[in-house]
Amino acid sequence: MDWYFCKWNDTGDKIRRFIEWSVGRPLQHNERIPLELALIHRPDNSYNPNAIAIAAPAQFGGDRDSRFFGYFYDSQLNEIGMRRLADLSKTLGGAEMSCTGIATRDGLELDLPEPAELARAIDEFLGYDDTRIHKKKSLETDRALATVQVFTYEPIAVEGLRLTTRFGKAGRRIAVEDSLSHRLVGHIDQGYLLLEDERDRDAVLRLLSTSGLRLARPKGRTAIPLEAAWPVTRVPNLQIDNQTEVYLFPPVAPMGRYNPKTRKLWVEDSRLVGPSLCFAARLGLQVAEVGLPKRPWRLDDEVAFDELKDYGRRKKLQSTQQEVAASLMSTLWDAVKATGLERLIPKDTIEAKCFRISQGALNENKDHFRLNESFVQQRQYLFGELTLADNSGSCRLCGQNAWMFTTAVCTEPVTYCHQCLEFASEGVFENQPRAAEALKMLAELEFSNEPMLEGQLAALHIDSRVPVPPETIDKLLLLRFTIKRGKFPWTLLLEKAGLTQNGLRLSRGTLVRARDGHRCLSLGEKAVCDFLHQFGIQHDREPLYPVDPDLNPRGRRRADWILADGTFVELWGLPSAPAYAARMREKRELAERQGLTLIELTERDLLTLPRVFAPWLPASTSEITSWAWSPILKPLLPAAPTKKSGNVGGRNAANAAARQGRLERCRRALELQASGLTRKEIGEAVGVTTDSVKTLLRDAKFFADPASDEERLQRASAAALAQSQGMTKEVFQVQSGLTGPKVNESWKDADVITASAEEETFQT
Repeated sequence: MDWYFCKWNDTGDKIRRFIEWSVGRPLQHNERIPLELALIHRPDNSYNPNAIAIAAPAQFGGDRDSRFFGYFYDSQLNEIGMRRLADLSKTLGGAEMSCTGIATRDGLELDLPEPAELARAIDEFLGYDDTRIHKKKSLETDRALATVQVFTYEPIAVEGLRLTTRFGKAGRRIAVEDSLSHRLVGHIDQGYLLLEDERDRDAVLRLLSTSGLRLARPKGRTAIPLEAAWPVTRVPNLQIDNQTEVYLFPPVAPMGRYNPKTRKLWVEDSRLVGPSLCFAARLGLQVAEVGLPKRPWRLDDEVAFDELKDYGRRKKLQSTQQEVAASLMSTLWDAVKATGLERLIPKDTIEAKCFRISQGALNENKDHFRLNESFVQQRQYLFGELTLADNSGSCRLCGQNAWMFTTAVCTEPVTYCHQCLEFASEGVFENQPRAAEALKMLAELEFSNEPMLEGQLAALHIDSRVPVPPETIDKLLLLRFTIKRGKFPWTLLLEKAGLTQNGLRLSRGTLVRARDGHRCLSLGEKAVCDFLHQFGIQHDREPLYPVDPDLNPRGRRRADWILADGTFVELWGLPSAPAYAARMREKRELAERQGLTLIELTERDLLTLPRVFAPWLPASTSEITSWAWSPILKPLLPAAPTKKSGNVGGRNAANAAARQGRLERCRRALELQASGLTRKEIGEAVGVTTDSVKTLLRDAKFFADPASDEERLQRASAAALAQSQGMTKEVFQVQSGLTGPKVNESWKDADVITASAEEETFQT
């Protein structure tokens, strides 16, 4: 092998000066003179900490940088083992190593042994041999052994399991989560159970025993006998990181690698074979052979990468994905045209997602395909109750193979692949104008032109009593493709879609009607109200908590809902805000003191409301769909007043609704202030500016106690008298001499205090 090195731009002159200094004269044509060079390990090299520099020897004078000529190419270091020369330098205490160079008229050449001979010489010097028995202790191995033998945290009991198919690095695999805490327990990949905590294996296998899953089981008898210190019953602190072509054994990075094609287990140190074989046996891996490096932790240097990994598997997967992607995109474009959505999903938009689409191309055998299809949660979230058929088919949108199913919301059996269901559940395109237009169409088709929560797009809102044809389902799913979840400010998108006019007043706070007519102060509250209404759970809004001398002395604290049996329900809107969290704790304590049942919800609970309210639901209710279609039994807003309704003082249904909305916003602002929030935080919570918050708080205090501002009360009383006499606001302004803003304030105040005298409408 010819040895050479990478030279820097100014190296030529330095090498000529060095040769003249070493030889004492210019060289003749074809003359070759041996001379001494230095090899210097440069761990400070940012590109490769194992880099080896070629330099003039120390006797030439100057520091290492001034004597520097260039670096070995990485390809040459790989020939002898990337870290061998670096290890040799470390053993020598970082000293410079000497080698022979050949000086010619053209520069310098290196005179080194063949790579295999050089590697063998270094190993002999360092005390390594072909027995692969690592007698010298390694700090990395000591750390690894300490890690695998001890768990630094207490195990967490697994009470139940939820299985979800997800796309991973090596295709699809099934995520295993605790059904109560949603903690990730592990994965099922290619029939192997790969756990985050190996101590969970017995419990998880027991819970999965009735699932019908065919999983690899721990092997009591193995082809390679286990060490006495590491029987299959011992639990090592190890995990699996499954790459496309190899199973890695962390948490040590990594101490073992299993090649599924050759069934060979490669281990970084002979002292780690025991725990590695034990772990492989617990997983059910079939280990036919164990491989070791000559030097501990040098597998990458000494073993060809295609022996460590089933590299062909990655190439095959990538090749399949590239071949299939073009067909998937073509079929998807046909589906877009068939639904008339070409303007919302242009062809170039689909092509721009080529890589993402290719990642969903499947390359699974029949057993793994059926298993993975069984746990596609997006299908269940979107369609609710469904039944998988006995056969697969082609996805209606992209043509990929998927399992057929029947659902009550569609007139015929349908087939949608995992990736298209994921695209519909998460959104894939990020154009805001198109997203707004798609949202408007979804509102018309599914939500009766009402505003909705972003999370509500996770389910198709179709009346199962009036199922729709598959073509309609196609359109609803493709429309969801265009709305990338979490990408756009949701309120802004609702505005652009024209969904903020009937019920959602952003300029004056978030106020929206639920389907049962209740006024809600957020879309989250609306979702809960709609759910309770849909399933016939009797409820009322904003009940007062009982009086408590410490926690509710004035009796003004309210919950969000009360159920017929007296259960209180709270939807915590800002649980991460310290002041709000303190308010939450006080309400919890208040409920506990008073012996109240309190259900606490956050935004994440909106997708699992059937589970939360299970005691109040029929036994047959699905736990998957949290908010399905529900009839509109009451109008969203009061009917528009006719010319004959009300009176000149403004006492009509529309103004009554506006008054109530104003009171609710004021009360909400005052409650948030009492919980410790700043004006800015209150504004963000209710959707108004900081200046508007100041006005809301001022109004709230006045409405709660009108006598607190005697001058304002006098103006309001005068306006109330004028209204009772049939006087218009314009005439009242002339007679009172008040400014326009004061007249408007007094006129509205009069409406509030007059109504308050008739019925108690404002309580904090």
